[in-house]
Amino acid sequence: MSYKKVIKKTKKIETILVKMGAEGKGLHEKVSSVEHLIEVDTVKSIRFVASIRNKLLHEDNFEMTPELLSDFEYACENIIDSLKQYTDNSTHQNYNSESSSDSSSNWDDSSSNSSSWDNFSTGEKIGIGAVALGAFAVWSWFNA
Repeated sequence: MSYKKVIKKTKKIETILVKMGAEGKGLHEKVSSVEHLIEVDTVKSIRFVASIRNKLLHEDNFEMTPELLSDFEYACENIIDSLKQYTDNSTHQNYNSESSSDSSSNWDDSSSNSSSWDNFSTGEKIGIGAVALGAFAVWSWFNA
């Protein structure tokens, strides 16, 4: 089993998450900070990969079987493909992507704020609505 493969794949995932604005010490913390932006299955896969990496690096008796390594590599490739949409898509420049110099797509640009809602995907709009509804529920509960 190559530790190098595991470290290389998880570093790539971590780098993409940071470009999306993720914060935290490890993969679990980073994905938690941006999980509202990512598909549920991708979040679960990232947590699987993070757990395998942590076990490999921190548990003496952990054995990476060929089957587990295959599952790990498959999950990493799917995660990377899924997350690339957030860093490659010009409508998501607020994720700190350094590849764009087009300020018209920057959500912080006040001239584009009126159309930024149109740049969100359906899933993102649902997520925003869910967060707003949750915030309202908590506010209502505290003010009841």
